[in-house]
Order: sequence, then C-alpha cells, then structure tokens
Amino acid sequence: MLLSVIIVHYRVPLYLGQCLCSLEVALAAKESEIIVVDNDSDSQFIIPLKNRFKQVRWIAPGENIGFAAACNLGWSQSSGQNILFLNPDTLITAQAINSSLDRLIKNGKLGAVGCRLVNGYGYFLPESKRSLPSLFAAGCKLVGLSALFPLSAIFNQYAMGNVDSSESCAVELLTGAYLLVPRKVLEEVNGFDEAFFLYGEDVDLCRRIAVAGYACWYEGGTPVIHFKGASSHHKGREYFHHFYRAMVVYCNKYYLFPVKNILQAAIFFRQQLHQGWSVLRYAISPPQSFHPDSFRFTLVSNGGESKQLIQPLLESNHLQRRVEEVSWVTWISNRKDTNNQPQPSIVVFCIGQLSLDEVVNWRAQNPDYRSCFYWHVKSDGMVGPENTFSLEVE
Repeated sequence: MLLSVIIVHYRVPLYLGQCLCSLEVALAAKESEIIVVDNDSDSQFIIPLKNRFKQVRWIAPGENIGFAAACNLGWSQSSGQNILFLNPDTLITAQAINSSLDRLIKNGKLGAVGCRLVNGYGYFLPESKRSLPSLFAAGCKLVGLSALFPLSAIFNQYAMGNVDSSESCAVELLTGAYLLVPRKVLEEVNGFDEAFFLYGEDVDLCRRIAVAGYACWYEGGTPVIHFKGASSHHKGREYFHHFYRAMVVYCNKYYLFPVKNILQAAIFFRQQLHQGWSVLRYAISPPQSFHPDSFRFTLVSNGGESKQLIQPLLESNHLQRRVEEVSWVTWISNRKDTNNQPQPSIVVFCIGQLSLDEVVNWRAQNPDYRSCFYWHVKSDGMVGPENTFSLEVE
C-alpha cells in the first residue's frame, strides 16, 4: 500500500468530519488507508462519523494516551509504505498530498516532508518550517524577540523568518499537523518519543530523523488549512501544563547541566508570564459567545450544493436567518465587503462542485479576517477558524 493516513482525534468531531470529507476527495484512486486513533473515551459524538465513513479504521485506546503514543499506535497498525500524520482540524487537498508524496518518493534522502499550513483565514502558520531550537533561537523566542522581528534571519531563526512561506526548501523541523514520513525511516528511529504527551514530539522526531542521516523538506507551494489548536482552543491550565512540559522534556533530553537548568528556569518564567497574561486578557476581554442568529450567511458555491445547505441552516436550532447565495466566480470577482453590511455576515464556502483545492489556494493568496466557515456537502456541520456550527435540527 502506498499511503497510510494517521489521525489522532480528541473531542473535535465536527472538524474531524470535515477532514475526512476532504480526504475522501484527496485520496481518490490512490492506494491508501485512513486510521483514526480516538483519544476521547467518551466517543458518543464519533458514532455518526463511524457510520458515515465505513472505510476508515477506528482505534480506541480507551483513554487519552497522548499524541505521540497515539501516533505510534496508529502507524504500528498500518500497512502503508509512507505514513502521513495529519491533525483532525485540517482541510487537506489532493495537490498537497500528491506534491509531498512525489517529492518523498523521488528523493530517497528525505526522511520527512511537510507543506505550507495556513489558518482558517488564510494566513501562514510559521510552525510549518522551522530550525532546530538552538540556545540563541530559543532565547529569542522565550523573550519575544522573534515576535518583534518576524522576518529576521537572526532573531527569528527558529521560524526561518527570512525564508518566504511560498518557497520550497530543506528545513530542520516540520510540524506534526502534516508530516509525511517513510515507514522505513519511522522504523529506523523508533517512531515518536512517548515521553512527549502533547507538543514537542514533532521537534524531537525531526531531530532524530536528521541524526539518522535524512533531511526534512518543506513544500511551500501546496497550502493546507489547519484551524490550529481546535482541541485546546481555550487555553486553560491543562494547555499551559502540556505546552511548557514539552519544553522541559526536550531540555532534559538534549542539554546537560548547567545549560538545561538555566533553560528550565527561563521556561518556568515564560510559563508564568504567558499564563498570567492569558488570565488578565481573559478578564479584560472575555471571549464572546457565538450567536448564529445575529448573522447573515453568504453561501459561496459553484453549483447546487448551497441549495442543500439553506433549509437545514434555516431550521437548525429553530433560528431564522437571512441567507444569500453567491457563485464562486462572482465572489472572487467582487470580493464583497461583508463586514460593512447592516447585519454582520458570515461567508460559508460550500465544498462540493466547488473544489477545496481551489478554495484553499485562493484563501492562501487572499487572507483576511472576515468571519467564515467551511462546509462539505456530505457533512452535517460547518467549521471555522474559531467556531463550529452543527446543522442537526433539535
């Protein structure tokens, strides 16, 4: 088998549903399999997905065993020559899979291939291409210099700020949200280090791939939407614990006394500062609840799929909303300013006859922060950068 796709799921069923819909199209006529490792012990929301996607193999550990362990469990039970680790909050395209697979197959010296990730608004995610976290690079990131000088080759060397996001090139680190690795390489490096529960495992894996003599490659011309952090969208105590614990695990593994002690102190200080600022920001400006009934909906499509969305959109939760249909050609020609309408509008990209590849490429070239959702004609919900919306009628 050419390809196995491994998805670790944790409490984001609507995102997972959209991801699986996109994979059905992207993997068409390709010798492949999809394995979902469900880390959520309360899997009642997964039942409809299991019934809809019968070609998917579902593995349930029975508890949250962490991302690294779940990835290992998934690929160890797969049969593909190449393994794609994919986050459930992604919208994948055939272009991305084809280009990264071609790159990997044609170059036997590559140990991993990633692609250009953009968020739901179309903005580039800098973790798509990174350098190994040297002491200087880590220090710049911890004190915020990388954020102040995002395009600097010196102060933002960790995110390779001087390299354009659309440029394909060799890199030291890729993100685990989209990570294509040959099976032989995974076997050689023994997969992910399960000491990393969540975060940091991709950094460690890429480092060990390099030590084994392979290179990592970044495909800058093939964007994929990654809604990023859907399962940890609201950054509470658990998020900070896992995020900064991963840094400590990495320091303990690769640095000796006294460097690792200095880094641990810096990490602790940064965690307190980050967590304190998050609490303060939440107190000053708490997140607003999403009320769909206060919006207009602009449905952008390329055929009849928007007709299938109108009725459930009007009936769901017994809300009545104003709905407007716009063709894809009209949308990209006029670029309506939905933010200045009397009633705020949400753009819904209706994926069916309208190609997801076309939408993702266009969004990556035309990013903006207007409210938007993505809906596949075979799904029962919509997903966006900050919210999801079920279309099931109560």
